[in-house]
Amino acid sequence: MNKVLIGAVAFQTVLIIVLSLRFGGLEAKTNQIETTLAAIEESQPGAREMTQPRMSGSPSGAGLSAEEMEEIRWIMREEIDAVTAAMEKNTITASAATAPARDMPQDERNRLYQEFEQELSIFMAGSGALSQGDMASIEKKIAGLPPRERAMALSRYSKALSDGSLKGQL
Repeated sequence: MNKVLIGAVAFQTVLIIVLSLRFGGLEAKTNQIETTLAAIEESQPGAREMTQPRMSGSPSGAGLSAEEMEEIRWIMREEIDAVTAAMEKNTITASAATAPARDMPQDERNRLYQEFEQELSIFMAGSGALSQGDMASIEKKIAGLPPRERAMALSRYSKALSDGSLKGQL
């Protein structure tokens, strides 16, 4: 019995080390990208605005104003920051504390999340390629979800983009 426990502890330790190294590598890449963007911004003051996606001519993003897009991006940044903080604290409940609570029946929450899942599944079943308008539509659905469902949807969306099930440019 002791050998099993020692083996389990050793396995967990190795797993923690591997995950820490992978997270550190991602953090290093993020820092490198941020440094590069800062250098570009310093050398070309209007460069950031030029690289922002434009919604003109996109039928599925036709109803979104620039303010709505900025609000969606702000909510997503807020959620990403909360998840990052939660990972540093080794707790996932921090996400719910950052967003205001919404009074909504559970069946309504489930319906909204299922709509998000269906839209995501449709894109994944096809080529997986997302236009800026498609991404805006998905992000708008995520932003409209209550905090708990938003965190789940954001995680699912990020994972699909990361593993290549969806192809889009953030």
